[in-house]
Amino acid sequence: MTGLYQLAVGSKTVPLSSCLLRGGDDQPVDFGYSFWLVDHAGGLLLVDCGFREAAAARKSIRYERTPLEALALLGIGGAEIDGIVLTHLHFDHAGALPDFPNARVYVQARDLEYFTGPLMRFPLCASGIDADDMTAVERIRGDGRLEVLAGDAEIVPGVRAQVVGGHTPGSQLVSVRRGDRRVVLAGDAAHIQANITLGVPYPVLHSVPDSCLGFEAMREMARDDRTVVIPGHDGAVRRDSTPVSDVPGRSVVELL
Repeated sequence: MTGLYQLAVGSKTVPLSSCLLRGGDDQPVDFGYSFWLVDHAGGLLLVDCGFREAAAARKSIRYERTPLEALALLGIGGAEIDGIVLTHLHFDHAGALPDFPNARVYVQARDLEYFTGPLMRFPLCASGIDADDMTAVERIRGDGRLEVLAGDAEIVPGVRAQVVGGHTPGSQLVSVRRGDRRVVLAGDAAHIQANITLGVPYPVLHSVPDSCLGFEAMREMARDDRTVVIPGHDGAVRRDSTPVSDVPGRSVVELL
């Protein structure tokens, strides 16, 4: 494994209270929207894939660039990506799948079953997904590029998915190792660091108990000083990590 990078596509400012199921004040939170690139010995792998401008407009997100434009900052084209691990199927994590025509897409069976099942008739259950994204998933399945995971799995050497649920039924952490160092990408199992520290989930969730168990697991991982847990939307990661040189606005930062 040669590198792990976070690529920003958008942001907004929200009150802390909107990020916590209970508690929190009006302290402003820098809420970022990103996806991640793993440059490993066998190729190029994404963790999540961002989303497109139309979705950003619907959700009042300040849109900075498309996922393809973000990758182009590193000289990478969409056709070069050979795998995408989806932490879950919400619009901001699975919203640009058609831009990566050669990628195998990895998703947990629990998420796929839930988001294609009968509960989608309820707006509260379906609020995080975009119908076009689910159509793209079905096309990828038809192409033979969909890998449905039934629990924890090694995706490629050094990259492992771990199911925790909580935010969605099949939400998964993705751990990336380089030597004795490990970065754990939380996806939306933890949106911001306060979710982990306080043990309080983001208000959009499927299971409070699973979220609490997930936070416990992430805190245990972080006890190892060689492990860093990265929440999925915490703007502090972009601010505090090492920027890639010649890329403007800390749009791409190095995590490993």
